[in-house]
Amino acid sequence: QLETELAAVNDEKMKWNTKEAVFGRMQQEYADKESAVAEKEAALEADWSARENAKLELEKIQASMLEAQEQRAEALEEMKRHRERVEEMQEKFMALKEEVSKLDSQLYIKQEEASRLEESSGEKRKAL
Repeated sequence: QLETELAAVNDEKMKWNTKEAVFGRMQQEYADKESAVAEKEAALEADWSARENAKLELEKIQASMLEAQEQRAEALEEMKRHRERVEEMQEKFMALKEEVSKLDSQLYIKQEEASRLEESSGEKRKAL
């Protein structure tokens, strides 16, 4: 009977050792899975952070593009004003050129008249 009890105890001990080994494996699997979950959480957090950084960078780029568009619009408006000033100056130049041409014509006529008067007065002096 002692041998039977000893065999039963040994059998229980083996079952207990088997259960402990299974429990140890289960604990290791749980720890491995917990570690994998932690790694995935860290990767997701890094991905989220990268997305947030990319979003902020995109907002900066959009703001920069908007500023560039505003500067372009201002430059175009300045070019338009400059073009208008140039056109006004060209019109004034053409008017002045036309006035100079008229004055040149008048001067030429006056010089011709003076030349004739000189010739005429020279002839009168010779005649006297």
